[in-house]
Amino acid sequence: MSTNDELKVGHLFYVTLWILNLILSESLTDVRSHSRLAPMYHILLVEDNLSHAKLIFRHLQKMDDKYRCTHLSDGEAAYEYLSHCDFAKDPVHLILLDLRLPRIDGLELLRRIRQEPLSLMLPVVMLTSSERDEDIRQAYAAGANSYLVKPVAYDQIDDLLSHLTSYWFQHNRIPSLP
Repeated sequence: MSTNDELKVGHLFYVTLWILNLILSESLTDVRSHSRLAPMYHILLVEDNLSHAKLIFRHLQKMDDKYRCTHLSDGEAAYEYLSHCDFAKDPVHLILLDLRLPRIDGLELLRRIRQEPLSLMLPVVMLTSSERDEDIRQAYAAGANSYLVKPVAYDQIDDLLSHLTSYWFQHNRIPSLP
């Protein structure tokens, strides 16, 4: 647990919960496979559709025990999380970001992320249902590293996530944090 105290802001508390099985409640916080070893990669999933988030969690959990996934359901919560994240102790390795989010939309969140020095090199993959060319252009202009359209068919999500994690965590190289 970490805290942040700022004048006239109040108290912010961040708690990471480790659970063995996917909880099908109305909120998802953090899921890690039941491996005895700590996961190697931390994925931040920013997705307001709980059904989509559960589906992505299930598939990541099923694929490998190397992944820890933190879910946040709106752009403001994600921005606060990243603003108070201790990248040295608990780095986020990849952000999966939906385009249409409450409070702060995905494009605005992406712009804010790219303004922060520590997150300039952090890979951000837009994972959305929009296939609009204008959305794709805006996402890349705002600093997206990739733009993926969520598959309609349930079984295609496995393939997409398998390729995604293989590319970002096995083949791609990013610089280490300063």
